[in-house]
Amino acid sequence: MSIIAMTVVFVVLILLYLSFKFIAVFFLNTEKRKAKKELYSMNCRAPNAEEAAAIAVALHLYMKEQRDQEDMKQTITMVSKNYSPWSSKIYGIGFLQKH
Repeated sequence: MSIIAMTVVFVVLILLYLSFKFIAVFFLNTEKRKAKKELYSMNCRAPNAEEAAAIAVALHLYMKEQRDQEDMKQTITMVSKNYSPWSSKIYGIGFLQKH
């Protein structure tokens, strides 16, 4: 009985994986077709040398800026406060004292 149940679960998981994969491929292809139609409808032309150079410089500066942020370092410093009332047992046994 348990083997049949495990088989059913694995078969359903495989079917779900395949269905999600095909749905994603379908939507990606739909987006690519829409983008291709828009590209042809806009009557695009190839950029000239000046435009290509401006795009290259912009991309270079953008990538350089991302690398600068990645080089930042984080350090962890030890907290000098050793006592924390959250872990103190003094407050939990206060009701046991005789008055």
